[in-house]
Amino acid sequence: MLAFQDRHPAPVDAGLFDDNESIRLLDSLQDSAVFHLDLTGRVISWNRGAERVFGLTSAGFRAREYTMLLRASDASNRSPGHPLRTALARGRYRIADWRTRTDGTCFWAEIMISPLVDHSQHATGFLAVVKDTTGHRRRVDRMRAALDILQAVMGDHRLEQALQVVVRQARSLLNADGAHVALPAPGTGKLVIAVAAGWNARLLRGANWPARHSVIARVMESGRPTIVDETTQGERSCQLSAGTLHFGPMAAVPVARRRWKIGTLVVYNRTGGPAFRRQDMELLRCFAGHAALAMQHGRSRDERCRSVAKERERLARILQGDPVRSLWSVMRGLSEASDCCQDLDTREQLAGCIATIEGALDELRNPAVGFRPHILSQHRLDEALRLLAHDLELRAGLKTVVEMQAGAAERLSARAGDVIQIVREALSNVSRHARAQHCRLRLRLDRDKTRLEIEDDGVGFDPRLVGGQREGLRNLRERVANMGGRLRIETAPGAGTILRVAFPCDGSVRFPATSRVIRGR
Repeated sequence: MLAFQDRHPAPVDAGLFDDNESIRLLDSLQDSAVFHLDLTGRVISWNRGAERVFGLTSAGFRAREYTMLLRASDASNRSPGHPLRTALARGRYRIADWRTRTDGTCFWAEIMISPLVDHSQHATGFLAVVKDTTGHRRRVDRMRAALDILQAVMGDHRLEQALQVVVRQARSLLNADGAHVALPAPGTGKLVIAVAAGWNARLLRGANWPARHSVIARVMESGRPTIVDETTQGERSCQLSAGTLHFGPMAAVPVARRRWKIGTLVVYNRTGGPAFRRQDMELLRCFAGHAALAMQHGRSRDERCRSVAKERERLARILQGDPVRSLWSVMRGLSEASDCCQDLDTREQLAGCIATIEGALDELRNPAVGFRPHILSQHRLDEALRLLAHDLELRAGLKTVVEMQAGAAERLSARAGDVIQIVREALSNVSRHARAQHCRLRLRLDRDKTRLEIEDDGVGFDPRLVGGQREGLRNLRERVANMGGRLRIETAPGAGTILRVAFPCDGSVRFPATSRVIRGR
């Protein structure tokens, strides 16, 4: 507790320049707001630092209570006297949170309330000290944000997840209503919002900014950051599928890596919200640099995966070519030698050699070693799926339509071999059992999942009668389960069949291995 000797007690309406020792002592604390409270919490006096921290004039503090130091939520959750009782019982009461000045700006305040006692150890009042530590708080927040972004970028996360961390942290540290990253869509002449956080984030994902006549496109092309206020017309709206969305004040910086123009990072407030300041741009540039690093790292990782896939295909061709034929020749020679050999010990040794070679051949043929189907050695996954559909059309005379969303096949490139086997098995079932006239293969993106759908207008079937009799359906369930996906079949007699598979994306949470068959359409 603080010992406080009040030689000249101050009246309730005492001002800043009351001639008493306590005021002169408190004015020596230039960087903190200090309040002298009576036992009921009424403000008796204060120092000049209080006026600087809160922005109030001396008349603004007069006849106020200490509850002005607390937020409405703090005062409502507990009784008004709780902080003072806690200070008396424990010797101090601490709280740290955001507070608001009279001009509407916020600052991070560390508040401590301590009791004042006389020589008899009787409480005579309280001393409340409020320190503005906004600078320290923001530095800590920046370090935490940089650490979170670094972990997302360098970890095994998808690019969308890393960019999502960037926009979330940018929105939080700039106290903005929302933030997003817009990237150019190849061949469309538009900027598409790839990730968004905050206000209307769900609506904004996938929305378009015009590549011309928009401030977002000019920022990316020129490389110059821009602040847009509400007086600028026609610059603050993007096109949604259901209409146009208008923004309030905005700040935009280019996302670039050397000469590579990647996109634009944007923070914004709603209409009527506060404008962004020039000092905000430095922090926003840092987040744009993080986004560019995430994009470069993602591109490098994709190139590395493609290189690994090509090397695996090359090894598959080598190992499944001459080495396999050579081993078969050796094994046949050993078998012939074993048949002609009369010595039992020698025949047992030859049989052991034959078994070893057979095991080696099985490993070379086993897809578990990571070799992909032959169709993927010369084609990308999207091209291979179109070839499978075309092959079904030629073999069965079944008109097959392929609908593939951009980027969906690329998400599954790491498991392309499994996807090909699933599609091949499903199309084989359609050809053999469906007696259909039309078939549709659809591959699309859905947030953290990639969805595959194969639909036919055939005779369908009753799942209760089929059960586990069809080998093709059993194989499908096993393959989907091994990928951590979900299989769902919607069918009924005479109503056709829809096969739906949801694949978890790389780095995302894997689904439980489940499958469902739904009767009726």
